[in-house]
Amino acid sequence: DDVSQKMKSVLTSGQGAIIFSGAGTSGRLAFHCAHRFNSVLEARGKPKLFHYLMAGGDPALITPIEAVEDDSKAAVEDLLRVVPDS
Repeated sequence: DDVSQKMKSVLTSGQGAIIFSGAGTSGRLAFHCAHRFNSVLEARGKPKLFHYLMAGGDPALITPIEAVEDDSKAAVEDLLRVVPDS
């Protein structure tokens, strides 16, 4: 419930970010959901609030990259690129 309330707050205020993340199939789903949800927001004249993080970066959307989900330093760097004020 706490997560849904925070998401509702971001969507209502138009401030903040909702981030989906994953590796492999879950990362591809994160990519798809973020893009689709942003399309809906954009069609309604609202800012894009959804972001995705894919272990291995965008190249891993197409070509599997092994063991990148275990690189915690890269994960933190990726997150800071999406939400630099964190």
